[in-house]
Amino acid sequence: MDELISKYQTGLASAKEKSVLLDWYFKLNEDEPFDYPVEDHLRDSSIVWQNINRHYKLQKFKPWLNFGIAASIFVVVSFGFYFMTQNSGNWKPEESYVKDILPAGNRATLTLGKGENISLTDLKQGDLPNADGVNITKPNNGLLVYNAIDSKRAVSSAYHTLKTPKGGIYQLTLPDGTNVWLNAASTLKYPASFRSRQDRRVELDGEAYFEVTPNKKLPFNVVGGGQVVEVLGTHFSINTYAKKSVVSTTLMEGKVKIGTTVLKPGEEALNTNGKITIASADLAAALDWKNGDFVFRKGDDFKSIMNTIARWYDVDIVYQLDKEPDIEPGGSLKRNVNMAVVLEAIESSGNVHFIVKDRTVTVKNK
Repeated sequence: MDELISKYQTGLASAKEKSVLLDWYFKLNEDEPFDYPVEDHLRDSSIVWQNINRHYKLQKFKPWLNFGIAASIFVVVSFGFYFMTQNSGNWKPEESYVKDILPAGNRATLTLGKGENISLTDLKQGDLPNADGVNITKPNNGLLVYNAIDSKRAVSSAYHTLKTPKGGIYQLTLPDGTNVWLNAASTLKYPASFRSRQDRRVELDGEAYFEVTPNKKLPFNVVGGGQVVEVLGTHFSINTYAKKSVVSTTLMEGKVKIGTTVLKPGEEALNTNGKITIASADLAAALDWKNGDFVFRKGDDFKSIMNTIARWYDVDIVYQLDKEPDIEPGGSLKRNVNMAVVLEAIESSGNVHFIVKDRTVTVKNK
């Protein structure tokens, strides 16, 4: 539905697509008459989200229901994040929310072998000149591609570093074709070329999702969080954020090994100071950031939730609590919403109150 709204706003939607969108939007807002034509509402993204948010403040929902096709379209753009509370419709935003904070975008810095820093945020599409003798292209905003090098050409011995700030994400295709999605506030260090090396070894600080190109002769290893993940060819996610006491590795496809521990698809390895335990993985939660969602589960630590928000929106969190927040989070919300939508949902769930000033979120009890 996000794509359909975008096509409508840019004039690319077909007559049938317009009909589906208008029918959905009328039903969403049937409890309140429009003050001007619905077509004008849909041309303004801010008005669309205001109406979606208003609609969901008025209702109680249970998550993960098995809706039909029309309902599944509805959920994609809707306020699918739920919190169990009797007063969800009584929340009123602070005046400080007027200047809202946008979600993470495609922002990153590339550091070359000799220490030259290149802002990928500002760099135009095309080839990167003089990149340690390798062919690197930025085909579009948010993606950096290392192209395969002819074996007869000189091999670069340089290491490159891709770093995302808080509020930044980026995708990278390594020289062997491996795809990497780098989450906010994360750093990946890797060789500019894998030729003449004994393995494909990269170093991660933060969180990343890997789709590794198989090569039995050249193993792929990820070093980070005090562990080495050995890979042949697979899809997996690693979270090594410094504020987490546990390094988690989640396997979606294939096989990885951490020390003597071998993971199967759907499993998660939790590394606590070198002690590894295996658990069944919640794939939706582990990959929420890559899939464009926030997924918070019952029992999730409140400060861990706030750390996630801080990284995604590039804000600082200050706690002024008299007692621990008594909240009941659970469910999902699209990550492309402004921060006020997320804070509103959390605040309506219990005895916590947020005050936003500039890029600092102060957390208090109600």
